[in-house]
Amino acid sequence: MTVGTAPSRGFGLQDGAWLLGLAGGQNRSYINSLTATAGGTKAAGYQIPAGVALVQFDTVATNGDSALLPEAKAGSVVMVSNAGAATLALYGRGTDTINDAATANNYDLATNKNALFFCALDGQWKSLLLA
Repeated sequence: MTVGTAPSRGFGLQDGAWLLGLAGGQNRSYINSLTATAGGTKAAGYQIPAGVALVQFDTVATNGDSALLPEAKAGSVVMVSNAGAATLALYGRGTDTINDAATANNYDLATNKNALFFCALDGQWKSLLLA
């Protein structure tokens, strides 16, 4: 549910109701209908934009098709949903890690599964696997 009017690009007054909704956890950004990059490598992975709270991959054609989480900055949270037909390989951006594994290691997100990634310390994503 969106409260108020989302801000426009550029300078100008912002809707106070929208800002209060954002502060109250109602106005979150999201993107869907994403396609994971074929090939399953970190170098070629689809870069999830920074500042997006909910991401859904609808096309994951083969096991290991890949994506990169945004930069791990303390206080960041992103939920990733895999609605594709295969397992999604998620990587940390640059030298960022996921669950303290080596930066070259991926996090497998099975089809029809969701994961919440959060960062309490710059460079380190932690995850919670959801149903």
